[in-house]
Amino acid sequence: MKELIEKMQDSKIITYFNELLTNGQMFHSTIFSCNNQTQLENIVEEIIRMTICENHAIKNDGCALCCKFEKNNLLNLIRIGDGVNLIKKESVNELITSFSSSTFEQSSLKVYLIKNVENLTETAANAILKLLEEPPTGVFAFLLTNDRNQIISTIKSRCKTIMVEERVVDLDIDLELLDLIQNNKKMKPYCIQKILKEKTRKNKLKF
Repeated sequence: MKELIEKMQDSKIITYFNELLTNGQMFHSTIFSCNNQTQLENIVEEIIRMTICENHAIKNDGCALCCKFEKNNLLNLIRIGDGVNLIKKESVNELITSFSSSTFEQSSLKVYLIKNVENLTETAANAILKLLEEPPTGVFAFLLTNDRNQIISTIKSRCKTIMVEERVVDLDIDLELLDLIQNNKKMKPYCIQKILKEKTRKNKLKF
């Protein structure tokens, strides 16, 4: 099977997956690729919340499962990997064992996140491949990567790959802040914090 790749911006990705969920066409396994690790994790976490949400709402609608997600208290969501260290076969085996048991949430969906999939050891990659080849009903895989070229072809061929376009940070506010500081040596710290907070707000992903 050939790897299917699409490149999208964050907002389009959210809309795209919401439509898939609404129409019952969600992919069993998706690779999300982006060089920006923070952006990558943020967008995938939001898609996972939307997937698990009782209403598949684009925004957190306060349902019981969204609340559990926010508190990191969902029994049907398993995360493995830290984005840095190697992921060993034992972690994958624990994942498979967990998903072989019955669900404990009102939702029948089960989700696992691998961060980052290029860090799988060879034995771990082979173990997860079996789960990707024959995904249990209602189980969805979200695989993160900073370098999809480092993922074995047999895994890539069994997943939909989404290339997340990196957001371009607008430097205008940085230049404004620099100018203010240079021309006003007595600028209060809270003023700097206010500008930085506004920058963060503008660059945050809006759903």
